[in-house]
Amino acid sequence: MISGSRQRYIVLACLAYVCLALAWIFLSDQWLASFMDLQAVVWLSSAKGGFFVLVSGLGFYFVLQGVPSAVGETTDYFSLSDVFTAHRAPHWLAYLIAVLLVVSIQIVYVRINTVFDNAPLMILFMLPVILSALFGGLGPGLLATVMAAGAGAYNMPPSGHLVIGNLANLFHWGLLVFNGLTISLISEAMHASRKREIRRRLQLEDALLELSDSEAQFRRLFQEAPVAMALVDRAGDIPAQNAHFELLFGYSKSELKCLADWWPRAYPDPVYREQVKSEWGVALRRSAKSTGQPQGSEYRIVCKDGSERVVQIYGISLLDGLLFTFLDVTESRKAEQRLKLWAESFERAQVGLIISDARNNTISSVNPAFAQERGYSCDEMIGMSVSRLFPSERQDDIRHLLQALNEKPHVVFESEHVGKEGNRFPVLIDISVLRDQQQRPLNRVAFVIDLTERKRAEQALSAAQAHSSNQQARARLAILNQMQDANVARLRAETALAALKESESRIKLFIDYAPASLAMLDRDMRYLACSRRWLDDYQLGDRELFGLSHYDVFPDINENWKTIYSRGMAGEIVRADEDRFIRRDGQERWLCWEIRPWYLDTGAVGGIVIFSEDVTARLMAKQALRNSEARMRVLIGTIPDLICLKDLQGVYLLCNSALRRLMGKGEAEIVGRTDYDLFDAEQADFFRGNDLRALEAGGPVINEEWLTFAEDGYRGLFQTVKTPVTNDSGEVLGILAIARDITLLRQAEEKLRIVNANLEERVAERTSELEVLNQSLESFVYSVSHDLKAPLRGIEGYSQLLKEDYGQALDDDGRFFVANIRSGVERMGELIDDLLAYSRMERRKLDSLKLDLAVVVEQALKEKAEEITANGVEILTDLSSVWVQADINGLSLVMRNLLENALKFSAKSQPPRVEIAFRLTDDQVIVLIADNGIGFDMMYHDRIFEIFQRLHRLEDYPGTGIGLALVKKAMQRMGGEVWAESEPGQGARFFLQLPVAKLAE
Repeated sequence: MISGSRQRYIVLACLAYVCLALAWIFLSDQWLASFMDLQAVVWLSSAKGGFFVLVSGLGFYFVLQGVPSAVGETTDYFSLSDVFTAHRAPHWLAYLIAVLLVVSIQIVYVRINTVFDNAPLMILFMLPVILSALFGGLGPGLLATVMAAGAGAYNMPPSGHLVIGNLANLFHWGLLVFNGLTISLISEAMHASRKREIRRRLQLEDALLELSDSEAQFRRLFQEAPVAMALVDRAGDIPAQNAHFELLFGYSKSELKCLADWWPRAYPDPVYREQVKSEWGVALRRSAKSTGQPQGSEYRIVCKDGSERVVQIYGISLLDGLLFTFLDVTESRKAEQRLKLWAESFERAQVGLIISDARNNTISSVNPAFAQERGYSCDEMIGMSVSRLFPSERQDDIRHLLQALNEKPHVVFESEHVGKEGNRFPVLIDISVLRDQQQRPLNRVAFVIDLTERKRAEQALSAAQAHSSNQQARARLAILNQMQDANVARLRAETALAALKESESRIKLFIDYAPASLAMLDRDMRYLACSRRWLDDYQLGDRELFGLSHYDVFPDINENWKTIYSRGMAGEIVRADEDRFIRRDGQERWLCWEIRPWYLDTGAVGGIVIFSEDVTARLMAKQALRNSEARMRVLIGTIPDLICLKDLQGVYLLCNSALRRLMGKGEAEIVGRTDYDLFDAEQADFFRGNDLRALEAGGPVINEEWLTFAEDGYRGLFQTVKTPVTNDSGEVLGILAIARDITLLRQAEEKLRIVNANLEERVAERTSELEVLNQSLESFVYSVSHDLKAPLRGIEGYSQLLKEDYGQALDDDGRFFVANIRSGVERMGELIDDLLAYSRMERRKLDSLKLDLAVVVEQALKEKAEEITANGVEILTDLSSVWVQADINGLSLVMRNLLENALKFSAKSQPPRVEIAFRLTDDQVIVLIADNGIGFDMMYHDRIFEIFQRLHRLEDYPGTGIGLALVKKAMQRMGGEVWAESEPGQGARFFLQLPVAKLAE
């Protein structure tokens, strides 16, 4: 298909040929006839015809060389509006040449017209018309045509007038005008076509340059992408993989040359491998037919180090292969499991849990157990003031207590809570305070235990004390037995020392296999012998200690021990029953030790013998016994239910305050009586029947009954458990009855069922709404990016054309205005990009990965290497390998912005210098980015991180005012912190705080 430009050019060339041929045919014969006879004219007509064919053929050869290449069908046709436009600059030289050519031909005509018998010779005037049109286009061609037509009319008889005398001359004159107009239009069309061809060739070159830049940018984005990516060609080879791929899986490009290398390493299980291959074959065929966003699949991939990662894989079909993207979601899945576990634990915990806001002392969250104990639903308690949980007379105390809690990390105390119905009950409260990065109180987490049962069980404590005393006696007996064993061991050691004088071999054998840690040293504290138990207890392995100094074996021994050894050398027996000792591995142990001198035959002290025994387990058992007794006392004193203890005849032995409230009597009126003395016969028979059933069953008997309290008329549903009480020999001593009020529990169960049903419906509705909102937000961001940038691209393009085409026609002010327009467009584009980046940072999902901080910093320096070299910036770095927990994209953005900030504000220093260093503090990493630039006043240290805030003029230091705000937002999203320190003229120091990544050992 011939393009529009080529077709028009050929048509115009043909029209030019027709015009020239007509002019030659009609005008040349007239010219020849003016000075030759008719026969010569006929001969010359044949000659000039052949000459015209030869010349026109040669002309067509050169003309068709300029036929433009095929361009788009949308090329505009030539029109007069392309010529007569207000902004077209006149070509004065072309017009001047047209005038001079016509005048020159008129002068030639005046000189030779007598030779041709005053013939008009119109063919002579075609020459200036053709040359003017070819040189200058339409305007000069028309000017030459008008002047030639006027000169021809002036030269025609009667000469000297513009009146044409006969029809033949009028025909020749009209042919001259027609040919001149046609040639002028054709020449202008050729000029316009040539300009369009040059313009399109330049546009094509620009497009090729943009394509080359786009390809380079794609390669850069591929290598620097924050996710692992790999290219696979049609043959199954892997020609490229980015740095994040090697960082994630550990395989370099040389190790993975094709898919045959990848499959057995990433999926060592053959069954799972075939499953993945099958699923991905189907997915890739589906994605090749689909034009939508590729769907990812989640698989387990084994890395080079043997670790397993959960990865989402996305495959995109390309012209020459496939592009795979690997998104590591291992930590996300683990975090989801942990979050689910904690949420279930919080909801299902039987202990009351509450989280409150430390700033306004309101309840943020409670678990069902806490709400049910107080007669509320969980939703009712959200936002409630913490003080409402306490009695009105204790409000001042509680207010002071909450203020004091802000200064303490943890506190445990007893108090009293008030339920929804006004009922009071004692509680044990364990509060921990959570703080923010500035150590300001943020939330309080409290475990609340209902102590009602303990208060009601105080009367039952005496019955349990006998059993507790027996346990204490047995524990003391066990301790005495252990002490006796230790004494026996020491006695055996002393006997063995005495026998040492008789048999060295027997004492060595005894020492080796002594049941206690034993060591024998001379007066120089050098080892003569030690037991295997000594080597084991002090973690010395199989080391041979004979002849070694005790101080060389234990180089960190303190002066206190040296004093004790000196006392032993002086003949004193030194001992301790419980002494704290830190082992080589850092464990804390408790020792019972004794140091005795041993004597030579002369009676002089020959050295010392050290006996030691690890009594850590014994002390822990004693402590456990004490803790058990304490817990028992707390338990009996905090049971919230109705409790009573009866003997086998049904006589009350003890009762708690709740039971007394039920009966409306004092303890003295209840103890020593039976149910028949306290209730009517029918109810007494019911209670006694349950007692007898428990005795017959030999175990707990549970029943539910409605009880009415005599004291306040309260009526509720109670669950009663009656259990026989036995001694160590199994003899039944009485009956223990515990009744718990389950009225609110039954009501809460019904409410919970209704709330759960409503909650599931609300969650489904909210989830649907959030999905719609997220989709709307994505569409809005795309629309903002497109709609804001489209006008800027138009302004930038037209200002560029104005600068290139008419820059010379503009004065200095005009060029200055054009430069300001382009600068403003560039700043507006940067501002839009920064605003969109800020918006994305606020809402996009971050991937918390383990990142090598040194690698991220080196990458940022590499990106700015050209600017650093050009400006002679001195870079000081201390890039030891430190791993942090952060989002790779967010951390890279932070480093780039801070480095750009340092380079910008230190550019005028001599020489400019930027320092980057790391510092570890516990589980945090502090990153320093410092420069020797102009600095700033610390009174603005918070303002610089706010959006659109600047401390300097835009003309001095360009920028959008969003960079540092974007840094702060990224650090907040990654759980980090950023701050700055500076003095005017002393440079600026920016600090980043990030959590240290916990690497698997």
